[in-house]
Amino acid sequence: MREYVGYVWKDEQQRIDFKVQAKSLQDAKREVLRQYGEDVAISIWNEDDANQPR
Repeated sequence: MREYVGYVWKDEQQRIDFKVQAKSLQDAKREVLRQYGEDVAISIWNEDDANQPR
């Protein structure tokens, strides 16, 4: 399991930060959509991946 972090926008004014444990990015996205609904914009990442050089 890896920790994914990010935020969802419920509307233009409401940003909600989150952390979720998941096996993959796709699993993390599914969990966020389950928790907050399909009508949100999502920004999600894994800190370890984000810190690796490209």
